[in-house]
Amino acid sequence: MTSGMLSTNSPQPVLPKSELDNIYDNARDLLEEIINSDLPDNIKQYFTAQLRKIIVSVEEYKITGSAEIVDIVEATFGKAVLSKEIIEGKDTDEVKGNFWTFMAKTALIVSTVAGAIQIADYTAKTFPELNSPDKVITLPINETKSEKV
Repeated sequence: MTSGMLSTNSPQPVLPKSELDNIYDNARDLLEEIINSDLPDNIKQYFTAQLRKIIVSVEEYKITGSAEIVDIVEATFGKAVLSKEIIEGKDTDEVKGNFWTFMAKTALIVSTVAGAIQIADYTAKTFPELNSPDKVITLPINETKSEKV
């Protein structure tokens, strides 16, 4: 009964299990890559902390829902706007690039389903991949109706 009331009063979009599994697996792989990288310690600490938060939020998804993942993604991009150091070199440093590509893909997955992430102009310019998703979802067209033009 409580779950029903919460769902009614504070609805959250449901992320597909396949997408959650993909986020989880990629975050774990990227975590290992960052730990073994030559990035400065402060950037390593920040990246690993964000990835660990995402891993935990996916593990606890049945409890917290999608809101936690949305919050982490928003906070990470918000930090990028405030800290030039963590985004400098994202196009030339493979590990930084991998981190930001992962975060962009996660943002796109969450925003496609949740519609919750708003992308500011500065962020869209800094991360153009947020404006052009890799995956386009196509819906089947009803082929029984055809019209002549």
